[in-house]
Amino acid sequence: MILKDTNSSVIGRSFDKKNSVFEPGAHFVIAGKDVELDQLLKQDAAKENSPSKPKGIPAASFYTSAPSAAKPYKPPSFSKPMIPSKPLAATNIESSSTSEPSSLEQSAFQKHPPLVSQSISHSNTHTAHPPAPKYDPNAPDAFVMPQLPQNILNELNYKQHPVVDVVLDPHISSKLRPHQQEGVKFMYEAVMGMRGHKGKGCILADEMGLGKTLQVIALVWTLLKQNPITNSGPVIGKAMIVCPVSLVNNWRKEFSKWIGQSKIGIFLGDKDVSEIKKFQQSRIHQVLIIGYEKLRTAVDVLKFCQPQIGLIVCDEGHRLKASNKTSQVFEAFPTRRRVILSGTPIQNDLGEYYCMTDFCNPGLLDSYASFKKKYETPIMRSRAPNCNRSDLELGRQRSEALSALTNQFVLRRTAEILDNVLPTKSEFVVCIAPTKLQLAIYKQLVQASIIQSVLERLGGQHLNLIGVLRNLCNSPGIIYKMIENKQSESYKDFKLDNVKNMFPSSVNANDINLSGKLKALGRLLKTLKTETEEKIIVVSSFTATLDVIESHCRLCKYKFCRLDGSTPQAKRQEIVDGFNRSPQAGKFVFLLSTKSGGVGLNLIGASRLVLFESDWNPSNDLQAMARIHRDGQTKPVFIYRFLTTGTIDEKIFQRQLTKIGLSNSLMGNTVEKKNDTDSFTVEELRALFRIDDDTACGTHDLLDCTCNHGRVLTEAEKGAEDAQQDDEEEPQGFISASQHQPGTSLKSKRDKQAKIAALDGWDHVDCLQENHMGNLADDVLRKLTIHAESPLVAQHKDDFVEDTTAKTSDHQFESLNDYCPASDEEEEPEEERKEGDVEIIEPERKVQKIEQQEDPFDMNGFLQDQNNEGRLTFVFKKVSGSVV
Repeated sequence: MILKDTNSSVIGRSFDKKNSVFEPGAHFVIAGKDVELDQLLKQDAAKENSPSKPKGIPAASFYTSAPSAAKPYKPPSFSKPMIPSKPLAATNIESSSTSEPSSLEQSAFQKHPPLVSQSISHSNTHTAHPPAPKYDPNAPDAFVMPQLPQNILNELNYKQHPVVDVVLDPHISSKLRPHQQEGVKFMYEAVMGMRGHKGKGCILADEMGLGKTLQVIALVWTLLKQNPITNSGPVIGKAMIVCPVSLVNNWRKEFSKWIGQSKIGIFLGDKDVSEIKKFQQSRIHQVLIIGYEKLRTAVDVLKFCQPQIGLIVCDEGHRLKASNKTSQVFEAFPTRRRVILSGTPIQNDLGEYYCMTDFCNPGLLDSYASFKKKYETPIMRSRAPNCNRSDLELGRQRSEALSALTNQFVLRRTAEILDNVLPTKSEFVVCIAPTKLQLAIYKQLVQASIIQSVLERLGGQHLNLIGVLRNLCNSPGIIYKMIENKQSESYKDFKLDNVKNMFPSSVNANDINLSGKLKALGRLLKTLKTETEEKIIVVSSFTATLDVIESHCRLCKYKFCRLDGSTPQAKRQEIVDGFNRSPQAGKFVFLLSTKSGGVGLNLIGASRLVLFESDWNPSNDLQAMARIHRDGQTKPVFIYRFLTTGTIDEKIFQRQLTKIGLSNSLMGNTVEKKNDTDSFTVEELRALFRIDDDTACGTHDLLDCTCNHGRVLTEAEKGAEDAQQDDEEEPQGFISASQHQPGTSLKSKRDKQAKIAALDGWDHVDCLQENHMGNLADDVLRKLTIHAESPLVAQHKDDFVEDTTAKTSDHQFESLNDYCPASDEEEEPEEERKEGDVEIIEPERKVQKIEQQEDPFDMNGFLQDQNNEGRLTFVFKKVSGSVV
């Protein structure tokens, strides 16, 4: 690539192979100069527009260096128009009397008139064109940004330069949906100071899957290339995107997808500080994409960027907290234009919401002490049980005032706006029966003596026991590995030695038949593999659980990928892209760690997702479940949340439901807030550790709804039930008048019903009654119930368990370079199967069907038939979206 001046003199050459794509808007650096390609000319047009070199005179250029003996030409400057008082000939005669030029100089002078005369003649005849915007604002479907109000123009445009329209690049605006155009407009108004609040920051709090990344890219590209005030350069010179390390390459890919590699310079901050320092003075890189952790080490370099970083975007901005070191890092940057992206802006408490607000608009809410006194304390006090009327009214007023203030710089849209764009999404909360081994171990761990010891000490032992029970719900094999690996010393108070004796002597820790949820997952995978062409994602917070599922995929020869904390950053996007492109035969299962890959990834190659366990933080579950229902998805989506019936799985899910409310009042949506697991009272811990083996769904029992397991109550039954509740509210026996509190006996139950009322909008399906199977509306999920159609013929169940256990081998990690080992394996021909291999199919004998209109449910009795292990007991279902 060669750069020439207007006289066709070579200024410099470039051999940059990365910028080999030539298109309008492409950027290059040649001989230290920042060059932007305006348009491409055809060969004939290029010859016509190329200047001809004058004969007899060496080419001169403003960019070329003059010889050492000659001084460079400096055009004269005049404060007034120069009008010659004498004819040009007379002037030449007078000058010749003082200094007579040589013949060569005289001939050159006659051939080429003086440059001053040229400039005078040009200035007298040339008409200046008025300044124009970069893109035509009158073009069809042109998206024009709002004009700056006069008060802002007076502040910024003190030199009174002409003002033009800012028009979004048509290449991007044509791809934006209406809600995305609204988001770009909102952020542009905020960073330009047009929203009316103090500051130039905002929070884009759209739910997952609405395209926050694309909206930010459109904003960054506009600010880097345009300015409503002419002759002032672009609004910003550089931008910085700060995100979780797992999303760095995803951001780079999105910039290349929507803008192109040659038009914008992207610098990845995933290297050492010495490499990041190159961005400081770089003229070809306009955008830095860097992880939160790496930013802390590079802040001393980046705060001296030239030009300065004019826009900071924080993806997953709810990570910002007052005590967080990352939050304090941003104080080193003088950048006022700041944007926070968060699908869950309020997930913990109002204190963290204050930190996000103070980051994007410093000082807007005063100090935290003032904010807490004015807003947080009254609002939280009004939400406390048994608050008085004055506290309730004050909290309501402060909540409305805070909402009115934050609505100026917070934009929140829910996924419902895509109902007419994306295919249907069916969400299922699935209660699954445990195995007899799981139930026996669970009862051993929550016996009275152990629970009493945990409650008396409360030195973190309750958290350890919660962790053990969660792993047990996933698979007893994980507990067995903990004991074998001498990890039981920290849990000696739980008497795990007695637990070890409960396992069979020939147990294999990776056998899925040890766990009810794993058996249900095995049936689900087999049905999808044999009857559909769909792919599935399995999400878990525990790598030990992913190890067991991976071992099962190897045994069944399912092609799988895996992304967890051990996956190098450079390989993550490659794994995601490979999974999305491949058919089911190439990659069938994607094993995903919640914390490592549950945020920001686009996994639309799959249409089904299993959330294997619930997290204490509801936002983690919401993020993980949003990986497949997003722009680009073409198939109906099915999302399954697995819960082990009557165990801590259900208790965690119920606790998530009780956290709805704070965001409703401030954000106008259903984003949950998080309560840490160490904030339990003693009574809450007792209820948490209790096993409910007398119910098909403890969550449905708490609702006490009128569906009566699918049957709507008659008016007479409703009246009788209301009368019974009124009777229960009356005080029983003799009590003192001071102790009498009407309605308190049912208050706790009614509070729980109100807290989990979010499930009232869901369909309730009792999977133990065959007449309810029509409400399930999912043939794949139906195969997991005791009413599965046409059970497959197989050998006896006991033989099946024994042979599978013998065949399953312990999981061994592959090398770090092997992320999809099953994808490279060839299918073993049917005739070459080794003796003893057993196909995983359903047993031949009939399943036991439980009718519970009369007799109360008992899990022990239900599990007398071993085939009922891992079967569905109850399902909550919700369908949203529309068919594309």
